[in-house]
Amino acid sequence: MRYADLLREYGALARKAKKEEEAIKILMLHHSKMAGNELYLRINEIPEPAFLDKFKEDCQKYLTEEVPVQHLTGCDYFFGYQFIVNKNVLIPRRETEELVEHTLYLYDEIFKNAPVKILDIGTGSGCIAITLKKEIEKSAIWATDISIEALEVAKQNAKNLSADVNFLTGSVYEPVKNKCFDIIISNPPYIPEAEDVCNLVRNNEPHLALFGGNDGLKFYLEIINEAKSYLNKRTFIGFEHAFDKALAIKEIALKAFPKAEIRQFKDMQGLDRFTFIINN
Repeated sequence: MRYADLLREYGALARKAKKEEEAIKILMLHHSKMAGNELYLRINEIPEPAFLDKFKEDCQKYLTEEVPVQHLTGCDYFFGYQFIVNKNVLIPRRETEELVEHTLYLYDEIFKNAPVKILDIGTGSGCIAITLKKEIEKSAIWATDISIEALEVAKQNAKNLSADVNFLTGSVYEPVKNKCFDIIISNPPYIPEAEDVCNLVRNNEPHLALFGGNDGLKFYLEIINEAKSYLNKRTFIGFEHAFDKALAIKEIALKAFPKAEIRQFKDMQGLDRFTFIINN
């Protein structure tokens, strides 16, 4: 059976199971150790038996056992960088890449390539903190997380990507007492505890990084209401959040920072997903 036949067969199984067909191609690239262009050139070749066994095994895990493809490959890509991911961290989402994009635009607008100190709260895999370090040359970055296991993943990602980030264990601001920052960024847990979540997410990703109290606003309240003690004079705070919480977060922000400029952005799906609190 050729690579082309395998893609066709397992792609059809993915469609039937209402799973992502692209995941089958990702598994094929992973186990064949080929880049996309090489696979295209060799698509009519017959693979080695060792590849076939591993590929079929992981396809079955993805299709029938609800194992995310990123856990099968052990990695995912974020902003063009490869990150280790496993059951101890959230799998990076495209929306979080958009959070980083907006942060970079605002950095350019407000700080104009000046040195900045940045805090990433709830860093998980470290994808936000590490990407900002790679993209903003004149940055010093701290990243906190309550999960020791998540921070081990983040530290390995930083090492692999040669990014100098200060990772600290603890909840929200607890590990950075007596420090002040120019930018605070966070994609905190924001799913309400009673909300139904698909099994693929609920059974594979850390609940600490998913659920944000009864209404999903627990960490936004804490981060915003305590922020003044950790901010320099000219700053901004940026969040990713649930699409139906934009108004509530804006109200929380204006109560804590009545003179701030609030900018809110939609994601690529047209959903209200990002809020920035700008203090000039």
